Amino acid sequence: MTKKFLFIFLTVALMIVFTVPAAAGEYSFNLQQYLEKSLTENKKVKKAKINLEAKKIALVREKAEQELRPSPLFLK
Repeated sequence: MTKKFLFIFLTVALMIVFTVPAAAGEYSFNLQQYLEKSLTENKKVKKAKINLEAKKIALVREKAEQELRPSPLFLK
């Protein structure tokens, strides 16, 4: 009877030993991949990018308006 339990235990242990590292290898991240994923999926970073684009557009619009209506201080 103890031989049956020992056989079952060893079989289950070997299955765990061979399957767990293979499954863990599929989902492992290195630090660089983790940082890239966190930056692309972070809501605060996405919101900051949107705000930055809005500020760039506002800056371009302001420069265009200054070219159309120059300041009297810059007239010769």
